[in-house]
Amino acid sequence: MDGQHGGILYSDWQGDTLSDFVSFGSARQIWDLDGNARNAAYDQVIVSEIADLQTGFPEIGTPASVATLQTLYWFGLAAQERQAELILFPPWSPMMADLDATADPAFAYYRQWLEHHLGQPVWIIPAGAYVRAMRNEFGDLIFSDGLHLDPASRYPRGLSYLVYSFLTKQRCPFVRPADEDLDQMAWDVLQAQRWAGFGGTVEVLPPRCPRSAAGTGNRSITSSHAGQSLPGINPRQDPNEKIFVQKLLHRRPEADAPL
Repeated sequence: MDGQHGGILYSDWQGDTLSDFVSFGSARQIWDLDGNARNAAYDQVIVSEIADLQTGFPEIGTPASVATLQTLYWFGLAAQERQAELILFPPWSPMMADLDATADPAFAYYRQWLEHHLGQPVWIIPAGAYVRAMRNEFGDLIFSDGLHLDPASRYPRGLSYLVYSFLTKQRCPFVRPADEDLDQMAWDVLQAQRWAGFGGTVEVLPPRCPRSAAGTGNRSITSSHAGQSLPGINPRQDPNEKIFVQKLLHRRPEADAPL
């Protein structure tokens, strides 16, 4: 988590933090850096993805969504090799569009699919829900340019409180004076959201993979997890999933480019 986009977490976190960053870069561009996520030692890795701010995230089953899931799977394999947690970080909605409407279901699908095929829990930092809560309380003044949280304000620090508490499952110890409301808001969001791992029940259900997309293509997945009933699988598994994955992923990142 870098300083600009992670508030003050980078300076107040006790321990090592690593960052691979490309401005407005996709998950694939981050992967292609061949940086910390692929080469360093760590116990948690946070991965995000971007989308067109107007049209949002692509429909599940389209080539663009397949490419994203392919890359997230590679990050998951890298985490698995280190016995590390894979954590997804959905972007929040800017002022000019409702990105949450497509980001929330897309990341719900990514999370469910990855958990199933990696055979380990995959979590979501509810950044979108937290920024929505701040925006509902404080309005659009939280933004500097309609997208980024105003770096001259206290609101980016709130995001750091959210991330710190998510990672540690504890209240943030470096909350600054007059930020108590932001910290409490972060804690409340974490307690509510199911895939933050705090016992909450609020969730967005993943969309079904379109059957027309599920039956096309000729690539196959060679992961030993394919088609197996794995611990932690979401009971709302898409019945088309077994067909869809037959054309979806390669086992290793050095394989040919995905569809």
